[in-house]
Amino acid sequence: MASAIASAASEMDGHDKETEYEAKMVKKTVLARERRKMRRKELLGSMTADERKAFVKNEAQTEQERAQRLAVASETGQRVAIDCGYDGIMSDKEVSSLSKQIKFCYGTIRRMDDPFALTVTDCTDGSRIASALQRFSADKWSIQLQPASDLVFLTPDSPNLLSTLDRSKVYVIGSSAIPPGRSLQAATALGVETARLPIQEFVPDRHTDHILNVNTVVEILASIQAGNDWPTTLAECLPKVL
Repeated sequence: MASAIASAASEMDGHDKETEYEAKMVKKTVLARERRKMRRKELLGSMTADERKAFVKNEAQTEQERAQRLAVASETGQRVAIDCGYDGIMSDKEVSSLSKQIKFCYGTIRRMDDPFALTVTDCTDGSRIASALQRFSADKWSIQLQPASDLVFLTPDSPNLLSTLDRSKVYVIGSSAIPPGRSLQAATALGVETARLPIQEFVPDRHTDHILNVNTVVEILASIQAGNDWPTTLAECLPKVL
């Protein structure tokens, strides 16, 4: 009984920390967007008419190039999938949280020089996660909404360490709302390969890698793909407070 109570308390604490981190991410995103708008306004105000015209043209070209990179990535990019197959056991709050995390993931991927090919699995019409994503106009994103093959399920319960990314694999990230051990059990039953991030090896004082938001995992994978090592990546990407 005591262990069950401790487990429940730990899970509640994890969800509270996840919500706190998510709120910080939203605030950080909003502030960053406002700063960009302010800098752009100030910059445009200091330009001549011809300079403003050239600046706006360059912005449009940059956005077009980003769209082209995403289109190419959908065919040849490193594949990363977010598992939304636990809709039935998630609360409305958890579904809303996951949809926001997926939005953050897409923002990270859009900024990558070599973007991931993002797949959102089990996001079927009528599901709560599909409805939640529509609030962010997800139908306009460059993502796939179907299952994939050649899977490696990332779970902190896996005995296998992830050291590098394999372009031939699809790295599947599950929601932090998935009960501990469930993803490993499901992957094992299906004969799917698993791996875990080497957090305990490089940040041994961390004991909460099982509650990482999906967008944090995507940021970690993006950093590794960009050529950074694990110590640098984890120091930069892991939330400072969990």
